[in-house]
Amino acid sequence: CDNGFSWACFQVAWWLRNDGEDAAAEALFRRSCERGGRGACEQLAEMARDAGRPADVEFAYRKINDIAGCCYFDKLGSLLEQGGRPDEAIAFYGEMCDRGHRGGCGSLIALLERQGRSGEIEELRQRLCTQGTADECRTLAGLLRDAGRGEEAARWEEEACRLGDPEGCENVSEQRRERDGPEAAEAFLRQNCSTDNRGGCR
Repeated sequence: CDNGFSWACFQVAWWLRNDGEDAAAEALFRRSCERGGRGACEQLAEMARDAGRPADVEFAYRKINDIAGCCYFDKLGSLLEQGGRPDEAIAFYGEMCDRGHRGGCGSLIALLERQGRSGEIEELRQRLCTQGTADECRTLAGLLRDAGRGEEAARWEEEACRLGDPEGCENVSEQRRERDGPEAAEAFLRQNCSTDNRGGCR
């Protein structure tokens, strides 16, 4: 451990914790965590949480995310939000979402909803949809339709269908059936089915 081996610090810390020497164990778990030991960070977070030290819990969660590039979205975000730091939680979730982690995107949307920031939610859903997330296209379309923005909703439903979402294809075809007749609805589905879109072929 003294020579810089993270796993050695973790092993000694584990033995110390089993012997009831929590303070010494926690110090070594922190050393191992600082050197990139994810398991040590998890042990540190648990011990700090039990001791009521949120700052140390936050340190451990952030290190886990730095090491693994993921994980603990909700735990760290909730810690920040409950500590009266919602903007930091939003920034953290946004960073995870930008890295491509869907859990971070979902947590960000949920927090923005709790904050009543509907405009930002719409922008985020649009971005996720254009990046190829079909269910976000369909969800966005539903919200816009409920808000009386039918033309905008239709655009996102078509995008959902193009990405292979069966419900999105069904919604668009029904709208075209009502507006232009059954032939238009069938032509739309055939067009999407011909592009290897299972949603359009269902």
